[in-house]
Amino acid sequence: MMFAHPRIRSVAMVLLLAGSQALAQSTQPAVSDMLPYGPLVTPEGKVNVVASPRTIELIDEAIKEEKELARRVELTTDLGKCISPASEAILKRLLADPAPLIRAAAVRALVAINAADPATLKPLLSDPSAYVRAELIRAKLPEAIIAGLKDADESLQGIALGISVNADTDRAIADQIKSLQPWQAGVAVSTLADRNYTDGVSAIRPLLVSNNVVARVSAIRALGKLRAIDRNAIETQLSHSHAAVRVAAIQAAMTLANADRVVIADRTIADADLAV
Repeated sequence: MMFAHPRIRSVAMVLLLAGSQALAQSTQPAVSDMLPYGPLVTPEGKVNVVASPRTIELIDEAIKEEKELARRVELTTDLGKCISPASEAILKRLLADPAPLIRAAAVRALVAINAADPATLKPLLSDPSAYVRAELIRAKLPEAIIAGLKDADESLQGIALGISVNADTDRAIADQIKSLQPWQAGVAVSTLADRNYTDGVSAIRPLLVSNNVVARVSAIRALGKLRAIDRNAIETQLSHSHAAVRVAAIQAAMTLANADRVVIADRTIADADLAV
């Protein structure tokens, strides 16, 4: 490459030298640089990219040959960016991979390309890895959600309590409330309220007298959202010592009739806490 002007030529040489030095100093390439097809980038949201058969073939070959687990996980994840019957078939094969992280990545990838049918995922319900069982819950498999509610792994219980997809999972979550820790109960009642599961009201109401502020506040908010809390219940909460409980009660009062809202407003005006 030739540059006529001396100034341009000197600047170009500096840039070339800097690039050469950076290249020489680089001893460990990024994982994406080591992939045989280069990094795959897709927009956020649903995948709508159709990959070429050769790309799928290269990914599959790399997964089979790669020894490092982290790169195999990335390769598996990349299959979830490629809509193709071939990528779906490979991912279903990887559900039986010896490495739990690969099986979990395969579940996520199948969900990403809308190929995570229940018949394919159900055999993994008894997978020994919590990573895999967690992905089944996140895939919104009803059986996985219900199983997750009673999983020995507490973190999976928390995930399952935050996801419901039908009346069966609603009911299963409601049935668990009385035996949950306060923070778990808070997640559960919020999920039921978001689902507008009015049949869960009887399971939520006992939390109105919980000694745990988080559980009590969650119950007040959930019952308010379900329009299942009356003025008397709200007035009782207004006497609580914790401001968060009183604030939640005031917010829930917005679902009451106008006359009842006026009564609640009159009571709260005199509250000593400015946050209320």
